Amino acid sequence: MVAKIIFNTFDVVQQIKDLKESLKTIKAKENPIKYGDVLRELGFKYISLSKSQNTKKNLKNAINTFRKGTNLKGVSTEIFHAHIGFALAALSKHENRKKNLIKAIKSFKVALNLINSDNNPSFYAKLQLNLGQAHYFLSDIQDIEPNLKIALNAYQEAIMYYDNLEEYTEIVKGMHQIIDDIEEKLNNLNNKK
Repeated sequence: MVAKIIFNTFDVVQQIKDLKESLKTIKAKENPIKYGDVLRELGFKYISLSKSQNTKKNLKNAINTFRKGTNLKGVSTEIFHAHIGFALAALSKHENRKKNLIKAIKSFKVALNLINSDNNPSFYAKLQLNLGQAHYFLSDIQDIEPNLKIALNAYQEAIMYYDNLEEYTEIVKGMHQIIDDIEEKLNNLNNKK
């Protein structure tokens, strides 16, 4: 098992090197779609590598890589904003929890403003789910009630879209459990008033 992890890590490191070399040969202004595809893949590779080594460094590399994609002209940038949010939320588990959760929330909101929920309902639902999670975790740090209410709304919005997609049954069950937990916390807060 250890050999497999080392081999996979070596593969990812090599893929990162190859993707960086590819970026040197592609002109972002001349071929923004291809450049964006390579940036996105590079960011994913950094996230993958963060699971086995240098977690914080590789998550930051992913964030910086995805940020470059937000400036591309002629490319749908919501995917880059979303993945900045995903990486920031992951980074919040390792440092600057509050600050990184707030930044993740901002990134998710930007992505949600750019996406059309009718054209990509599963991605929209995933963004709502992650927005809800970020507010839920932030409620442990500050502004308990407002963050719980926003989390509740985001989870409910996600469920509206996930309910129509059978492959997400387990996710929906998990969200219903979290919604029950949030409602219980909100009831307890209201009873204390």
